[in-house]
Amino acid sequence: MIDRIAEARNRWRTEQHLYKAFGDCVQDRIRAALTANGIQPHIEARPKDEVTLVRKLILKPEHSYDSLGDKLGVRVIVSHRDDAARVATLMHDCFECRDEEDTA
Repeated sequence: MIDRIAEARNRWRTEQHLYKAFGDCVQDRIRAALTANGIQPHIEARPKDEVTLVRKLILKPEHSYDSLGDKLGVRVIVSHRDDAARVATLMHDCFECRDEEDTA
């Protein structure tokens, strides 16, 4: 197990900057789609923290580094709750979405 965790940590240290760059691209794409539809969002995109990634692999031994599906998180915050449904629809049009979370 230690080798699996050490390998995952090393891979994350070499790949995390790629996820950061990808997050910036996703953020730009989301902003463009929403502003074109009259929604002014606040968007946060960030790669998973290294400690959190390692903890998840320890707690969920069925996962490997490659099978972790949430190495990048994106949060879209809107001023009006009514915009949330429109945002969800637009995101489904722009991306292949698996899980969405309404934390309002």
